[in-house]
Amino acid sequence: MFLIWLAAVCNIPIGRKDEHRCLNTIRNVPVLIIAGEEDSQFPVHVVRKMADVIEGGTFRALQHTAHLAARENPEDVDA
Repeated sequence: MFLIWLAAVCNIPIGRKDEHRCLNTIRNVPVLIIAGEEDSQFPVHVVRKMADVIEGGTFRALQHTAHLAARENPEDVDA
């Protein structure tokens, strides 16, 4: 499964072109969108809203996880 770490997509430095509108062009690719329930930078409701525009995407919110899901909770990310 292709993993898009939406937090990375959201973390756009100043002066960099916003590419969020391109998320709805992702098609025919399995996409897993992961959000950490304790992420104060990109709250679950923000990540879920982005995930909703990806056709066929799967969204998961991880408990006891903040911004660095793969590092903080690797077992649940791998699952």
